[in-house]
Amino acid sequence: MSSAAFEMTVPVLADDIDEQNHVNNTVYVRWVQDIATAHWQA
Repeated sequence: MSSAAFEMTVPVLADDIDEQNHVNNTVYVRWVQDIATAHWQA
């Protein structure tokens, strides 16, 4: 097992931003799922 921290850069796309100029909550959930999958596959 590696002791190195897992890091992943996630780009913020224009479609990720809502009308209040914040990242939409559903986008955060998608990021968590994508990062969890990438970490598991690493």
